[in-house]
Amino acid sequence: MGYVETLLFQYKACQYTAIAAITVWVYDYLLTIADELELLWSRNGILVKGLYLVGRYLPVVGTTIFAGSQSHSLWFLLHFS
Repeated sequence: MGYVETLLFQYKACQYTAIAAITVWVYDYLLTIADELELLWSRNGILVKGLYLVGRYLPVVGTTIFAGSQSHSLWFLLHFS
């Protein structure tokens, strides 16, 4: 397999991995949203809510940024290597 084919294969693998991660997150979110609303957001405690937000939603932001950055990386590698 040549250099370009390897890059394209790795690019597709990264895309599929990101899609799988987002799919699992959405599934988990839909399963637990009722419990989240009842147990967390109906109570006081800004620190607990803040830590929960960071732990629950920051990985999704990171995955989205990573998935978006992959297209720019592939373009750069194909044109300048």
